[in-house]
Amino acid sequence: MRLQLPRSLRVLACIALLLAGRPGTAPAQTPPFLPVDFELRGGGLNYDDICFWEDPSDPEASLAFITSKDGRVVEVFRLTTGALLDTISGFEKPNNCDVSGNLLITTDAIGKKVLVHSIPNFDLVATFAS
Repeated sequence: MRLQLPRSLRVLACIALLLAGRPGTAPAQTPPFLPVDFELRGGGLNYDDICFWEDPSDPEASLAFITSKDGRVVEVFRLTTGALLDTISGFEKPNNCDVSGNLLITTDAIGKKVLVHSIPNFDLVATFAS
């Protein structure tokens, strides 16, 4: 399946990646070209939500996390290549995801909970339930 992002979202993603430097510091190097329109080779269908993590020590190791309306896992892709690296389980239906620092925060629509995983090892560090 090919992830088809609207042109406006591709432009915003590219701008966000270019501006992802730390406040008050200049980037150590020019960020590598990161293709946003790549082919996903995961098991998910009907992709829903995508969020990004920039590896602070190696931008080429940055990740994309994607939920699927039809899946029970969060798929983890290498942002520079689109290669499927891992899947994160423990969901009935993962829905929205967000990255804050080195934490992946994902809601579970059916399980009525929020799961927090550490990045880059994907260990579960917290669960919040209603």
